[in-house]
Amino acid sequence: MPSQGTKFLRWNAPKPRRVLLIDGEMPAAALQERLAGIVTSASNSQFDPDNIRILAGDLIEEGGVGNLASAEVQAELDPWLDGADLLIADNLSSLTAVIRDNDAESWGPIQDWLLRLRRRGMSGLIVHHAGKGGQQRGTSRREDVLDTSISLRRPEDYTPAEGARFEVHFEKHRGFYGEDAEPFEAKLEVRDNAAIWTMRDIEDVNLARVKALLDDDLSVRDIADETGISKSTVQRLKKKIEAECREIGGDS
Repeated sequence: MPSQGTKFLRWNAPKPRRVLLIDGEMPAAALQERLAGIVTSASNSQFDPDNIRILAGDLIEEGGVGNLASAEVQAELDPWLDGADLLIADNLSSLTAVIRDNDAESWGPIQDWLLRLRRRGMSGLIVHHAGKGGQQRGTSRREDVLDTSISLRRPEDYTPAEGARFEVHFEKHRGFYGEDAEPFEAKLEVRDNAAIWTMRDIEDVNLARVKALLDDDLSVRDIADETGISKSTVQRLKKKIEAECREIGGDS
C-alpha cells in the first residue's frame, strides 16, 4: 500500500505516502469492510491512519462527490488534496456521470485538472470500467497523458467461484520495459479475514494449461481452440514441455 510504504504484487512503495481515495460507487459499509481486510493483511507493517483520507460518495447527500469535470467540484476538493501525494479516483464513470464516454472534448477539463495536480507533485490513479470488447469505455484520448495504463482481464479458464483472479496487462508503460512490463496473473484469497494475494507469470499459467491438455492427447490446434492461446504459442510451449521431460528423463 502506498500509504504504508509496502510492497504489493510487483509494485513497491519505498516509503509511506499520503493518499486521498475518492470513491463514487461502493456502499460505505462495504468500503470499510474491504479496507479493514487490507489493513489486517498488512499487519506486519506499521499502519498510520493519518496517511490515508477517504471521501466516500455514499456518505455525501445530494449527489455524492459530484462531477470531477466541474471547476466548482475541483475547488471543493482542493482542501482534501492539501498535502496528498497520491489521488485515487474510483471509478471514472461514477465520478463523472454527466460526461459522454465517447466525447473526447468532455475529457479535457479532467485532464487539465490532473495535469495541474501533477505539476504540484501529486500522482493520480484513475479506475475505469472496460466495455464489452474488453477495451476501456469511451474515448482513447484519456490515455494521452498517462504514464501507465493497466488492463485487468479474466483468464480464459476463469470461473466465478474463484472470486478475484485476473490477468494484469500493461497497455501503456512509459519509463519501464522488459520483464517489468510483462503481464502476470494475480489472485486474491481471504484467510482469517486477511486478504492474501498471490501471482504467477502468464507463461507459467499457460504452460500448466497446455501440459494438462497435452496429457489428454489434444492436438495443438485443439488446445489453441480450447484455451484461446495462439497455435504458435501452444507449439512453443509444447516444445518447452517436451524438452523439460527429456531433461528429467536424462537425470533419472
